Amino acid sequence: MTPADYLKEAIRSARAGNRERAILLLEDVLETEPNNAVAWFWLSDVAEDIHAQIMALERALAISPDQPRAMARLTGLYEQREAAVRQRQKTLLAEAEAAKAAGRTHEARELLLQLVDEYENNETAWLMLSEMVDDVSDQIMALENALTVNPQNGWVKNKLATLKRWQNDPLTMGDMFVEQGDLARAESAYLMATVKARTVVGQRDAERRLADLKRLKEIPGFKAINPTLTLARLTVGPSLLYGLMLLTQAGLDPLGASPIFYVAGFGVLIGGFLMASAFATPRHPMWTWWLGPDGVSRFFLRLPIGLTGFFFLIMPFALLLWQAWIRLDVYRASLR
Repeated sequence: MTPADYLKEAIRSARAGNRERAILLLEDVLETEPNNAVAWFWLSDVAEDIHAQIMALERALAISPDQPRAMARLTGLYEQREAAVRQRQKTLLAEAEAAKAAGRTHEARELLLQLVDEYENNETAWLMLSEMVDDVSDQIMALENALTVNPQNGWVKNKLATLKRWQNDPLTMGDMFVEQGDLARAESAYLMATVKARTVVGQRDAERRLADLKRLKEIPGFKAINPTLTLARLTVGPSLLYGLMLLTQAGLDPLGASPIFYVAGFGVLIGGFLMASAFATPRHPMWTWWLGPDGVSRFFLRLPIGLTGFFFLIMPFALLLWQAWIRLDVYRASLR
């Protein structure tokens, strides 16, 4: 039989619904005539896998490009493939999140590894994977891949810089993980610190923190304090005190106070925010975004911001006390 005979038989098999035989016959034709556009077109029809359909149609159009209907079909296949890819990634990601939420860490990690192996441009998967591995080198690798996918992600840049800076300082890194409530990683960091310690004092310090961490893990239902919640509480606290003092001085009449005191109240709010940001622990992620990783651990980078906050905070209170002193003098004068 000639290639033309094989092609005719393949077309008859395809029309009869015998896909497997049609594919075999078409492959025989294409082995002899690799530039047979008709064979490629028919192969794109009978191939069951969408990737094989696209490949066959691309080859056919490369040989015979003036085919509007085939071009439209190829566009539709591209869209189907993209939709299937998105759904596949969404499914694997959902399964990984469910496994993580259920405490099945190993299963979640394997699903994420499968996901990034199939779709290396999935930024979310790389970010999740960076949270599911204990080794700092693996965390750095995952974050670097996430940054390759999205170079504009400032949070990843700062997190990566922090991990690289502290990679050789596992003790400080363990403290950071404790602040974040990630006790498993903190334990790994402290264990690494005991091994890497160059002095007996350093080793004992790491062992002490490791013992403290184990006692912390024994607390039922222990959860780390959310840094944002800590920041909000410490920011609002001075403002509430200032408001109560202002209301008391105004004789419990909010309209009885001068507007300047209400304007000064914003200074209390700003000052409380700056002081809480600079000195409160756990450190808020804002620090690495704002000043880079050095801002988290270096006191003298935080001190100017804290002092600025103290100035903003104390001035409204000083103004309030000064006004109270004047009113007290007026009251004393009225008694004479």
